[in-house]
Amino acid sequence: MSTREYPSIDYVKSLLRYEDGRLYWLPRPRSHFLNDRTWKKWHTQYAGKEAGHLRKSKLNPRCTIRIDGELFFRHLIVWAIHHGEWREWVDHRNRDKSDDRIENLRPVTRSQNRANCSVALNNISGLKGAHYQKTRGRWTSSIKVGGKQKHLGCFDTAEEAHAAYVKAAREYFGDFACEE
Repeated sequence: MSTREYPSIDYVKSLLRYEDGRLYWLPRPRSHFLNDRTWKKWHTQYAGKEAGHLRKSKLNPRCTIRIDGELFFRHLIVWAIHHGEWREWVDHRNRDKSDDRIENLRPVTRSQNRANCSVALNNISGLKGAHYQKTRGRWTSSIKVGGKQKHLGCFDTAEEAHAAYVKAAREYFGDFACEE
């Protein structure tokens, strides 16, 4: 677990309610605010409304929610509310980062979470695990498992290198393997 400080789950439950993958602000007590004016203003703007800010990025459309000045990903809050524990890594089964329904979330290790990522944007082949090495004039494939890079071989085509990666990913990562 990280060294990050998380608010108590009871406190979070007093602030937010879950409904079908979304979180909504609950009315807050006056004691959470410095004065009546900010308390009334907050209730006018936020109470009963959806919490969070959804990033408009196609690559990372995650929703973040600010609690007491700290940003948290919505999917981590949803997990904590439902399971009574904070997790550093929670994965989206369908790989849609904006779909935070509890049935779409699963606990993972950092390695499993990385295994479930799409191909890197700077990958010229467009195929996960396939990298061109100019010095060899061939395609190579590798996979990272448990923090260690494993060389899978050299190949004539990007498709062969990708196939080697897919086979190894299924072996090492099972349900968490992403072939795209």
